[in-house]
Amino acid sequence: MLRPWGGMMHTSTSGARRGWLAVTLLIVLTGCGTIPPKPGFDDVEQLARDRTGMRVQWNQGRQEDAATDQSVDALLREGLTADAAVQIALLNNPSLQADYERLGVAQADLVQAGLLINPVFGFSVQRSSDTATGTARGFSVTQDFLNLFTRLPRKQMAAAGFEKTRLEVSQMVVMLAAETRAAYHQTQALTRSLELYQQATRATQAAADLAGRQYEARTLSKRDHRLHQSFHAEVELAVAQEQVALLSAREHLNRLMGLWGRRTDWRIAVRLADPPSATPLLAPLESHAIAERIDLAVLKRERDLVHGALQFTRDYRYLSALGVGYGYEKDRAETLRGPSIELGLPLFDRSQGTIARLESQRREIERKLQAQAVHIRSEVREAHGRLAAAHAAVGQFRDRILPLQQDIVGESQKFYNGMLIGVYDLLRAKQDQINAGREYVRALGEYWQAHVALEKALGGRWPRAVANP
Repeated sequence: MLRPWGGMMHTSTSGARRGWLAVTLLIVLTGCGTIPPKPGFDDVEQLARDRTGMRVQWNQGRQEDAATDQSVDALLREGLTADAAVQIALLNNPSLQADYERLGVAQADLVQAGLLINPVFGFSVQRSSDTATGTARGFSVTQDFLNLFTRLPRKQMAAAGFEKTRLEVSQMVVMLAAETRAAYHQTQALTRSLELYQQATRATQAAADLAGRQYEARTLSKRDHRLHQSFHAEVELAVAQEQVALLSAREHLNRLMGLWGRRTDWRIAVRLADPPSATPLLAPLESHAIAERIDLAVLKRERDLVHGALQFTRDYRYLSALGVGYGYEKDRAETLRGPSIELGLPLFDRSQGTIARLESQRREIERKLQAQAVHIRSEVREAHGRLAAAHAAVGQFRDRILPLQQDIVGESQKFYNGMLIGVYDLLRAKQDQINAGREYVRALGEYWQAHVALEKALGGRWPRAVANP
Protein backbone atom coordinates (compact mmCIF):
# COMPACT_ATOMS: atom_id res chain seq x y z
CA MET A 1 0.00 0.00 0.00
CA LEU A 2 1.31 3.43 -0.95
CA ARG A 3 1.70 5.88 1.91
CA PRO A 4 3.04 9.02 0.20
CA TRP A 5 2.80 11.23 3.17
CA GLY A 6 1.37 10.82 6.59
CA GLY A 7 2.27 9.86 10.12
CA MET A 8 1.26 10.25 13.73
CA MET A 9 0.62 13.82 14.93
CA HIS A 10 -0.68 15.29 18.14
CA THR A 11 -3.68 17.51 17.34
CA SER A 12 -2.38 20.42 19.39
CA THR A 13 1.03 20.71 17.74
CA SER A 14 2.40 22.52 14.70
CA GLY A 15 2.86 19.06 13.05
CA ALA A 16 -0.90 18.57 13.21
CA ARG A 17 -1.44 21.98 11.62
CA ARG A 18 0.89 21.03 8.81
CA GLY A 19 -1.04 17.80 8.37
CA TRP A 20 -4.37 19.59 8.12
CA LEU A 21 -2.87 22.00 5.60
CA ALA A 22 -1.74 19.11 3.43
CA VAL A 23 -5.13 17.46 3.69
CA THR A 24 -6.83 20.68 2.60
CA LEU A 25 -4.46 20.93 -0.36
CA LEU A 26 -5.32 17.39 -1.44
CA ILE A 27 -9.03 18.11 -1.25
CA VAL A 28 -8.57 21.19 -3.47
CA LEU A 29 -6.54 19.16 -5.96
CA THR A 30 -9.14 16.44 -6.05
CA GLY A 31 -11.97 18.79 -6.88
CA CYS A 32 -15.61 17.94 -7.25
CA GLY A 33 -16.47 15.56 -10.07
CA THR A 34 -19.93 16.31 -11.42
CA ILE A 35 -21.85 14.46 -14.14
CA PRO A 36 -24.12 16.40 -16.54
CA PRO A 37 -27.66 15.04 -17.01
CA LYS A 38 -27.14 14.13 -20.69
CA PRO A 39 -23.38 13.69 -21.20
CA GLY A 40 -22.25 13.70 -24.83
CA PHE A 41 -25.80 13.75 -26.15
CA ASP A 42 -25.37 17.08 -27.97
CA ASP A 43 -22.82 15.42 -30.25
CA VAL A 44 -25.15 12.47 -30.85
CA GLU A 45 -27.98 14.90 -31.72
CA GLN A 46 -25.81 16.74 -34.22
CA LEU A 47 -24.61 13.55 -35.86
CA ALA A 48 -28.18 12.25 -36.08
CA ARG A 49 -29.23 15.42 -37.89
CA ASP A 50 -26.27 15.17 -40.25
CA ARG A 51 -26.67 11.47 -41.05
CA THR A 52 -30.44 10.97 -40.93
CA GLY A 53 -32.02 14.43 -41.09
CA MET A 54 -34.01 13.54 -37.97
CA ARG A 55 -33.97 14.59 -34.33
CA VAL A 56 -33.41 12.37 -31.33
CA GLN A 57 -34.49 12.67 -27.72
CA TRP A 58 -33.04 11.11 -24.57
CA ASN A 59 -36.10 10.35 -22.46
CA GLN A 60 -35.34 11.00 -18.79
CA GLY A 61 -38.84 11.76 -17.55
CA ARG A 62 -38.56 15.52 -18.02
CA GLN A 63 -41.07 18.03 -19.34
CA GLU A 64 -39.65 18.00 -22.86
CA ASP A 65 -40.03 14.21 -22.94
CA ALA A 66 -43.80 14.56 -22.54
CA ALA A 67 -43.82 16.89 -25.56
CA THR A 68 -41.90 14.27 -27.52
CA ASP A 69 -44.52 11.68 -26.65
CA GLN A 70 -47.20 14.00 -28.00
CA SER A 71 -45.26 14.48 -31.23
CA VAL A 72 -45.24 10.69 -31.73
CA ASP A 73 -49.04 10.67 -31.50
CA ALA A 74 -49.20 13.54 -33.98
CA LEU A 75 -47.04 11.65 -36.49
CA LEU A 76 -49.26 8.58 -36.17
CA ARG A 77 -52.48 10.55 -36.52
CA GLU A 78 -51.91 11.04 -40.24
CA GLY A 79 -50.95 8.35 -42.69
CA LEU A 80 -47.49 6.96 -41.93
CA THR A 81 -44.67 8.01 -44.26
CA ALA A 82 -41.12 6.68 -44.35
CA ASP A 83 -39.74 9.83 -42.71
CA ALA A 84 -42.42 9.73 -40.03
CA ALA A 85 -41.63 6.07 -39.27
CA VAL A 86 -37.91 6.84 -38.90
CA GLN A 87 -38.63 9.88 -36.72
CA ILE A 88 -40.92 7.87 -34.43
CA ALA A 89 -38.29 5.13 -34.08
CA LEU A 90 -35.57 7.61 -33.16
CA LEU A 91 -37.83 9.21 -30.55
CA ASN A 92 -39.58 6.17 -29.15
CA ASN A 93 -37.48 3.02 -29.59
CA PRO A 94 -36.79 1.69 -26.06
CA SER A 95 -33.60 -0.15 -27.04
CA LEU A 96 -32.15 3.11 -28.36
CA GLN A 97 -33.10 4.81 -25.10
CA ALA A 98 -31.17 2.08 -23.28
CA ASP A 99 -28.16 2.76 -25.51
CA TYR A 100 -28.21 6.42 -24.46
CA GLU A 101 -27.61 5.33 -20.87
CA ARG A 102 -24.24 4.03 -21.97
CA LEU A 103 -23.24 7.68 -22.37
CA GLY A 104 -23.96 8.20 -18.68
CA VAL A 105 -21.90 5.16 -17.75
CA ALA A 106 -18.94 6.33 -19.88
CA GLN A 107 -19.16 9.85 -18.47
CA ALA A 108 -19.20 8.45 -14.93
CA ASP A 109 -16.05 6.46 -15.75
CA LEU A 110 -14.45 9.64 -17.07
CA VAL A 111 -15.27 11.55 -13.89
CA GLN A 112 -14.08 8.68 -11.72
CA ALA A 113 -10.78 8.50 -13.58
CA GLY A 114 -10.06 12.11 -12.65
CA LEU A 115 -10.66 11.66 -8.93
CA LEU A 116 -7.91 11.08 -6.42
CA ILE A 117 -8.20 8.28 -3.92
CA ASN A 118 -9.71 9.55 -0.69
CA PRO A 119 -7.25 10.28 2.12
CA VAL A 120 -7.48 8.07 5.20
CA PHE A 121 -7.48 9.80 8.58
CA GLY A 122 -6.44 8.04 11.74
CA PHE A 123 -6.24 8.94 15.40
CA SER A 124 -4.64 6.72 18.02
CA VAL A 125 -4.39 6.64 21.79
CA GLN A 126 -1.77 4.27 23.24
CA ARG A 127 -1.50 3.67 26.97
CA SER A 128 1.81 2.33 28.26
CA SER A 129 2.06 -0.17 31.12
CA ASP A 130 4.82 2.05 32.48
CA THR A 131 3.12 4.76 34.52
CA ALA A 132 6.09 7.04 33.98
CA THR A 133 5.56 6.97 30.22
CA GLY A 134 1.85 7.74 30.40
CA THR A 135 -0.38 7.94 27.29
CA ALA A 136 0.75 8.61 23.70
CA ARG A 137 -1.62 10.26 21.26
CA GLY A 138 -1.18 10.57 17.55
CA PHE A 139 -2.85 11.63 14.32
CA SER A 140 -2.21 10.19 10.84
CA VAL A 141 -3.18 10.93 7.26
CA THR A 142 -2.49 8.52 4.39
CA GLN A 143 -2.80 9.36 0.70
CA ASP A 144 -1.96 7.34 -2.41
CA PHE A 145 0.92 9.23 -4.05
CA LEU A 146 1.13 7.28 -7.32
CA ASN A 147 -2.56 7.95 -7.96
CA LEU A 148 -1.73 11.67 -8.22
CA PHE A 149 0.98 11.05 -10.83
CA THR A 150 -1.26 8.85 -12.99
CA ARG A 151 -4.33 11.08 -12.85
CA LEU A 152 -3.72 12.78 -16.22
CA PRO A 153 -3.11 9.65 -18.31
CA ARG A 154 -6.06 7.93 -16.64
CA LYS A 155 -8.30 10.84 -17.62
CA GLN A 156 -6.98 10.75 -21.17
CA MET A 157 -7.77 7.05 -21.53
CA ALA A 158 -11.21 7.53 -20.00
CA ALA A 159 -11.87 10.41 -22.42
CA ALA A 160 -10.96 8.15 -25.34
CA GLY A 161 -13.32 5.53 -23.94
CA PHE A 162 -16.11 8.08 -23.69
CA GLU A 163 -15.53 9.17 -27.28
CA LYS A 164 -15.69 5.54 -28.39
CA THR A 165 -19.00 5.07 -26.57
CA ARG A 166 -20.39 8.27 -28.10
CA LEU A 167 -19.54 7.00 -31.57
CA GLU A 168 -21.05 3.59 -30.83
CA VAL A 169 -24.31 5.19 -29.69
CA SER A 170 -24.33 7.39 -32.79
CA GLN A 171 -23.88 4.27 -34.88
CA MET A 172 -26.94 2.76 -33.18
CA VAL A 173 -28.95 5.82 -34.24
CA VAL A 174 -27.88 5.54 -37.88
CA MET A 175 -28.49 1.77 -37.98
CA LEU A 176 -31.95 2.10 -36.42
CA ALA A 177 -32.89 4.78 -38.95
CA ALA A 178 -31.78 2.57 -41.86
CA GLU A 179 -33.51 -0.53 -40.52
CA THR A 180 -36.75 1.38 -39.92
CA ARG A 181 -36.75 2.86 -43.41
CA ALA A 182 -36.13 -0.58 -44.94
CA ALA A 183 -38.95 -2.09 -42.84
CA TYR A 184 -41.29 0.69 -43.94
CA HIS A 185 -40.56 0.10 -47.63
CA GLN A 186 -41.12 -3.63 -47.16
CA THR A 187 -44.48 -2.92 -45.53
CA GLN A 188 -45.34 -0.53 -48.36
CA ALA A 189 -44.60 -3.17 -50.99
CA LEU A 190 -46.51 -5.91 -49.19
CA THR A 191 -49.52 -3.63 -48.66
CA ARG A 192 -49.74 -2.86 -52.37
CA SER A 193 -49.00 -6.48 -53.33
CA LEU A 194 -51.87 -7.67 -51.12
CA GLU A 195 -54.23 -5.20 -52.82
CA LEU A 196 -53.26 -6.60 -56.23
CA TYR A 197 -53.63 -10.18 -54.99
CA GLN A 198 -57.13 -9.32 -53.80
CA GLN A 199 -57.93 -7.92 -57.25
CA ALA A 200 -56.71 -11.18 -58.77
CA THR A 201 -58.89 -13.09 -56.32
CA ARG A 202 -61.97 -11.24 -57.50
CA ALA A 203 -61.09 -12.09 -61.10
CA THR A 204 -60.51 -15.78 -60.41
CA GLN A 205 -63.68 -15.84 -58.29
CA ALA A 206 -65.67 -14.55 -61.24
CA ALA A 207 -64.12 -17.15 -63.53
CA ALA A 208 -64.75 -19.95 -61.04
CA ASP A 209 -68.40 -18.89 -60.58
CA LEU A 210 -68.95 -18.76 -64.34
CA ALA A 211 -67.30 -22.15 -64.74
CA GLY A 212 -69.59 -23.57 -62.06
CA ARG A 213 -72.71 -22.34 -63.84
CA GLN A 214 -71.47 -23.69 -67.17
CA TYR A 215 -70.62 -27.03 -65.62
CA GLU A 216 -74.12 -27.31 -64.13
CA ALA A 217 -75.54 -26.48 -67.54
CA ARG A 218 -73.26 -29.20 -69.00
CA THR A 219 -71.56 -26.75 -71.37
CA LEU A 220 -68.16 -27.10 -69.64
CA SER A 221 -66.20 -30.25 -68.95
CA LYS A 222 -65.50 -31.44 -65.44
CA ARG A 223 -61.75 -31.04 -66.11
CA ASP A 224 -62.06 -27.36 -67.07
CA HIS A 225 -64.36 -26.73 -64.12
CA ARG A 226 -61.83 -28.21 -61.72
CA LEU A 227 -59.00 -26.23 -63.31
CA HIS A 228 -60.79 -22.93 -62.63
CA GLN A 229 -61.57 -23.96 -59.06
CA SER A 230 -57.98 -25.01 -58.45
CA PHE A 231 -56.58 -21.77 -59.85
CA HIS A 232 -58.93 -19.71 -57.68
CA ALA A 233 -57.93 -21.73 -54.57
CA GLU A 234 -54.24 -21.14 -55.33
CA VAL A 235 -54.80 -17.38 -55.54
CA GLU A 236 -56.74 -17.43 -52.26
CA LEU A 237 -53.84 -19.29 -50.64
CA ALA A 238 -51.41 -16.69 -52.01
CA VAL A 239 -53.57 -13.95 -50.48
CA ALA A 240 -53.49 -15.67 -47.09
CA GLN A 241 -49.70 -16.02 -47.29
CA GLU A 242 -49.35 -12.36 -48.28
CA GLN A 243 -51.53 -11.34 -45.32
CA VAL A 244 -49.22 -13.23 -42.95
CA ALA A 245 -46.15 -11.63 -44.55
CA LEU A 246 -47.73 -8.18 -44.19
CA LEU A 247 -48.61 -8.85 -40.56
CA SER A 248 -45.01 -9.86 -39.85
CA ALA A 249 -43.68 -6.75 -41.62
CA ARG A 250 -46.04 -4.45 -39.71
CA GLU A 251 -45.08 -5.96 -36.36
CA HIS A 252 -41.38 -5.68 -37.20
CA LEU A 253 -41.95 -2.00 -37.94
CA ASN A 254 -43.96 -1.64 -34.72
CA ARG A 255 -41.06 -3.04 -32.72
CA LEU A 256 -38.62 -0.63 -34.35
CA MET A 257 -40.92 2.30 -33.62
CA GLY A 258 -41.57 1.08 -30.06
CA LEU A 259 -45.35 1.01 -30.56
CA TRP A 260 -48.02 -1.04 -28.82
CA GLY A 261 -51.74 -0.89 -28.08
CA ARG A 262 -53.83 1.63 -29.97
CA ARG A 263 -50.71 3.12 -31.54
CA THR A 264 -50.33 0.08 -33.80
CA ASP A 265 -53.44 0.99 -35.81
CA TRP A 266 -51.53 3.17 -38.26
CA ARG A 267 -51.91 3.06 -42.02
CA ILE A 268 -49.43 3.49 -44.84
CA ALA A 269 -49.86 6.99 -46.26
CA VAL A 270 -48.43 6.62 -49.76
CA ARG A 271 -47.56 3.96 -52.27
CA LEU A 272 -44.03 3.21 -53.35
CA ALA A 273 -42.56 6.06 -55.33
CA ASP A 274 -41.07 5.57 -58.76
CA PRO A 275 -37.26 5.58 -58.81
CA PRO A 276 -35.35 8.47 -60.39
CA SER A 277 -34.11 8.37 -63.93
CA ALA A 278 -30.51 7.43 -63.08
CA THR A 279 -28.35 5.76 -60.42
CA PRO A 280 -25.29 7.46 -58.86
CA LEU A 281 -21.76 6.82 -60.06
CA LEU A 282 -19.79 4.32 -57.98
CA ALA A 283 -16.41 6.06 -58.05
CA PRO A 284 -16.90 8.69 -55.29
CA LEU A 285 -18.96 6.43 -53.02
CA GLU A 286 -16.21 4.14 -51.73
CA SER A 287 -13.96 6.93 -50.52
CA HIS A 288 -16.94 8.72 -48.98
CA ALA A 289 -17.87 5.60 -47.02
CA ILE A 290 -14.31 5.16 -45.73
CA ALA A 291 -14.31 8.75 -44.50
CA GLU A 292 -17.79 8.71 -42.97
CA ARG A 293 -18.52 5.23 -41.61
CA ILE A 294 -18.91 5.43 -37.85
CA ASP A 295 -18.02 1.79 -37.21
CA LEU A 296 -14.58 2.46 -38.70
CA ALA A 297 -14.20 5.48 -36.41
CA VAL A 298 -15.13 3.28 -33.44
CA LEU A 299 -12.29 0.90 -34.29
CA LYS A 300 -9.89 3.84 -34.50
CA ARG A 301 -10.93 4.99 -31.03
CA GLU A 302 -10.47 1.46 -29.76
CA ARG A 303 -6.98 1.48 -31.22
CA ASP A 304 -6.28 4.75 -29.39
CA LEU A 305 -7.50 3.20 -26.15
CA VAL A 306 -5.20 0.20 -26.44
CA HIS A 307 -2.27 2.39 -27.44
CA GLY A 308 -2.88 4.63 -24.42
CA ALA A 309 -3.12 1.66 -22.07
CA LEU A 310 0.10 0.24 -23.50
CA GLN A 311 1.95 3.53 -23.09
CA PHE A 312 0.59 3.95 -19.57
CA THR A 313 1.72 0.47 -18.56
CA ARG A 314 5.19 1.01 -19.98
CA ASP A 315 5.61 4.39 -18.28
CA TYR A 316 4.59 3.20 -14.81
CA ARG A 317 5.68 -0.42 -14.85
CA TYR A 318 8.43 0.22 -12.27
CA LEU A 319 6.28 2.28 -9.89
CA SER A 320 4.38 -0.48 -8.19
CA ALA A 321 4.90 1.20 -4.81
CA LEU A 322 6.14 4.70 -4.10
CA GLY A 323 5.50 6.71 -0.97
CA VAL A 324 6.81 9.60 1.07
CA GLY A 325 5.72 10.12 4.64
CA TYR A 326 6.20 12.11 7.79
CA GLY A 327 5.68 10.67 11.23
CA TYR A 328 4.95 12.56 14.45
CA GLU A 329 4.26 11.02 17.83
CA LYS A 330 4.50 12.45 21.36
CA ASP A 331 4.08 11.06 24.81
CA ARG A 332 5.02 12.33 28.29
CA ALA A 333 8.63 11.28 27.99
CA GLU A 334 9.64 12.11 24.40
CA THR A 335 8.66 13.30 20.97
CA LEU A 336 9.35 11.31 17.78
CA ARG A 337 9.25 12.85 14.34
CA GLY A 338 10.90 12.34 10.97
CA PRO A 339 10.43 11.60 7.28
CA SER A 340 10.00 8.16 5.67
CA ILE A 341 10.04 6.73 2.15
CA GLU A 342 8.62 3.53 0.66
CA LEU A 343 9.80 2.16 -2.68
CA GLY A 344 8.67 -1.09 -4.27
CA LEU A 345 11.37 -3.10 -6.04
CA PRO A 346 10.19 -4.52 -9.38
CA LEU A 347 12.12 -7.76 -9.04
CA PHE A 348 9.41 -10.14 -10.26
CA ASP A 349 6.38 -8.34 -11.63
CA ARG A 350 7.30 -5.71 -14.22
CA SER A 351 3.98 -5.97 -16.09
CA GLN A 352 5.56 -8.21 -18.74
CA GLY A 353 2.34 -10.14 -19.35
CA THR A 354 0.18 -7.03 -19.48
CA ILE A 355 2.48 -5.35 -22.00
CA ALA A 356 2.58 -8.45 -24.22
CA ARG A 357 -1.21 -8.71 -24.13
CA LEU A 358 -1.67 -5.04 -25.05
CA GLU A 359 0.81 -5.31 -27.90
CA SER A 360 -1.14 -8.26 -29.30
CA GLN A 361 -4.40 -6.33 -28.92
CA ARG A 362 -2.91 -3.37 -30.75
CA ARG A 363 -1.89 -5.56 -33.70
CA GLU A 364 -5.30 -7.23 -33.63
CA ILE A 365 -7.12 -3.91 -33.92
CA GLU A 366 -4.84 -2.80 -36.77
CA ARG A 367 -5.81 -5.95 -38.68
CA LYS A 368 -9.47 -5.33 -37.87
CA LEU A 369 -9.20 -1.83 -39.26
CA GLN A 370 -7.74 -3.13 -42.50
CA ALA A 371 -10.42 -5.84 -42.74
CA GLN A 372 -13.23 -3.39 -42.02
CA ALA A 373 -11.99 -0.99 -44.69
CA VAL A 374 -11.99 -3.83 -47.25
CA HIS A 375 -15.45 -4.89 -46.07
CA ILE A 376 -16.86 -1.37 -46.36
CA ARG A 377 -15.61 -0.90 -49.91
CA SER A 378 -17.04 -4.28 -50.90
CA GLU A 379 -20.35 -3.48 -49.19
CA VAL A 380 -20.64 -0.23 -51.13
CA ARG A 381 -19.93 -1.97 -54.45
CA GLU A 382 -22.43 -4.71 -53.70
CA ALA A 383 -25.16 -2.28 -52.65
CA HIS A 384 -24.49 -0.11 -55.70
CA GLY A 385 -24.71 -3.12 -58.01
CA ARG A 386 -27.94 -4.24 -56.36
CA LEU A 387 -29.38 -0.74 -56.76
CA ALA A 388 -28.42 -0.60 -60.45
CA ALA A 389 -29.97 -4.03 -61.12
CA ALA A 390 -33.17 -3.10 -59.27
CA HIS A 391 -33.33 0.18 -61.19
CA ALA A 392 -33.03 -1.68 -64.49
CA ALA A 393 -35.75 -4.16 -63.45
CA VAL A 394 -38.15 -1.37 -62.53
CA GLY A 395 -37.48 0.33 -65.86
CA GLN A 396 -38.17 -2.91 -67.72
CA PHE A 397 -41.54 -3.30 -66.03
CA ARG A 398 -42.49 0.37 -66.36
CA ASP A 399 -41.39 0.91 -69.96
CA ARG A 400 -42.12 -2.47 -71.56
CA ILE A 401 -43.96 -5.15 -69.58
CA LEU A 402 -46.78 -3.05 -68.11
CA PRO A 403 -47.55 -1.23 -71.39
CA LEU A 404 -47.56 -4.57 -73.24
CA GLN A 405 -49.93 -6.08 -70.69
CA GLN A 406 -52.20 -3.07 -71.04
CA ASP A 407 -52.25 -3.51 -74.81
CA ILE A 408 -52.98 -7.23 -74.44
CA VAL A 409 -55.99 -6.53 -72.22
CA GLY A 410 -57.23 -3.88 -74.66
CA GLU A 411 -56.91 -6.20 -77.65
CA SER A 412 -58.49 -9.07 -75.71
CA GLN A 413 -61.46 -6.85 -74.93
CA LYS A 414 -61.87 -6.09 -78.65
CA PHE A 415 -61.66 -9.77 -79.51
CA TYR A 416 -64.21 -10.61 -76.83
CA ASN A 417 -66.58 -7.91 -78.06
CA GLY A 418 -66.26 -9.40 -81.54
CA MET A 419 -66.92 -12.88 -80.13
CA LEU A 420 -63.51 -14.06 -81.29
CA ILE A 421 -62.43 -15.21 -77.79
CA GLY A 422 -64.34 -16.37 -74.75
CA VAL A 423 -64.74 -14.75 -71.37
CA TYR A 424 -62.08 -16.97 -69.83
CA ASP A 425 -59.46 -15.65 -72.23
CA LEU A 426 -60.42 -12.08 -71.29
CA LEU A 427 -60.28 -12.86 -67.56
CA ARG A 428 -56.92 -14.54 -67.95
CA ALA A 429 -55.55 -11.48 -69.76
CA LYS A 430 -56.70 -9.29 -66.89
CA GLN A 431 -55.19 -11.70 -64.36
CA ASP A 432 -51.87 -11.56 -66.20
CA GLN A 433 -52.03 -7.77 -66.12
CA ILE A 434 -52.62 -7.83 -62.35
CA ASN A 435 -49.76 -10.29 -61.86
CA ALA A 436 -47.44 -8.04 -63.89
CA GLY A 437 -48.46 -5.12 -61.71
CA ARG A 438 -47.71 -7.18 -58.60
CA GLU A 439 -44.26 -8.06 -59.95
CA TYR A 440 -43.68 -4.39 -60.70
CA VAL A 441 -44.50 -3.54 -57.08
CA ARG A 442 -42.09 -6.23 -55.92
CA ALA A 443 -39.36 -4.75 -58.14
CA LEU A 444 -40.10 -1.28 -56.75
CA GLY A 445 -39.81 -2.62 -53.21
CA GLU A 446 -36.47 -4.24 -54.04
CA TYR A 447 -35.23 -0.95 -55.49
CA TRP A 448 -36.01 1.02 -52.34
CA GLN A 449 -34.57 -1.74 -50.17
CA ALA A 450 -31.37 -1.47 -52.23
CA HIS A 451 -31.50 2.30 -51.87
CA VAL A 452 -31.55 1.97 -48.07
CA ALA A 453 -28.77 -0.65 -48.19
CA LEU A 454 -26.53 1.74 -50.12
CA GLU A 455 -27.27 4.59 -47.69
CA LYS A 456 -26.40 2.25 -44.85
CA ALA A 457 -23.16 1.24 -46.56
CA LEU A 458 -22.28 4.92 -46.96
CA GLY A 459 -22.85 5.55 -43.26
CA GLY A 460 -25.88 7.82 -43.54
CA ARG A 461 -27.36 10.17 -46.08
CA TRP A 462 -25.93 10.57 -49.55
CA PRO A 463 -22.83 12.75 -49.99
CA ARG A 464 -23.52 16.21 -51.34
CA ALA A 465 -21.14 15.61 -54.23
CA VAL A 466 -23.35 12.74 -55.45
CA ALA A 467 -26.89 13.27 -56.64
CA ASN A 468 -29.41 11.51 -54.44
CA PRO A 469 -31.21 8.97 -56.63
